[in-house]
Amino acid sequence: MSVLYLDVVSFTTYSESNPPNEVVKMLNDLFGISEVVIREHFGDIDKFIGDAIMAVFHDASDAVRAGMKLLNTALPEMNRIRSEQNKAEIAVRIGINSGLLLQGDVGTEVRKDLTVIGDTVNVAARVEKAAFPGCLMISEACLARLSPELAACFEYHHSELLKGKTEEIKLYICEGSVDYDE
Repeated sequence: MSVLYLDVVSFTTYSESNPPNEVVKMLNDLFGISEVVIREHFGDIDKFIGDAIMAVFHDASDAVRAGMKLLNTALPEMNRIRSEQNKAEIAVRIGINSGLLLQGDVGTEVRKDLTVIGDTVNVAARVEKAAFPGCLMISEACLARLSPELAACFEYHHSELLKGKTEEIKLYICEGSVDYDE
């Protein structure tokens, strides 16, 4: 499976300078458009983690297309509306990793959540943290699962020893605007 992490850039600063009801509205707007795009691309939101989303996809291409549409269409439209309302624009980072993971119920006897766990999930979170604002970054494991046409949208960016890993991970960045629905 492929795991997509989306995180709001400078959320702490945003939440310090806006009333709580405005912060909640912004998050709900962002999460709402993200859910639509993720479902359109056959993904499922596993959980909301504060100002972040963790979503899972069976196909790496679907995850990448969802990430591209979020950055190239959905978020710019949301920011256009926010700008018209004299509200600050929102930036996000997106990271995707692919590989084996375990899906199951995690929790206690009283409360359990169906979720995914494993190294693939942890690396996806680290890839998102390595991404730049407004950027979609993927791992080499994700790149290897893409069609040649979609893989051609990415360029090697750098290798990084991600937190908790013993070997560097190669990271790739999406360059320019692409047709994400092909």
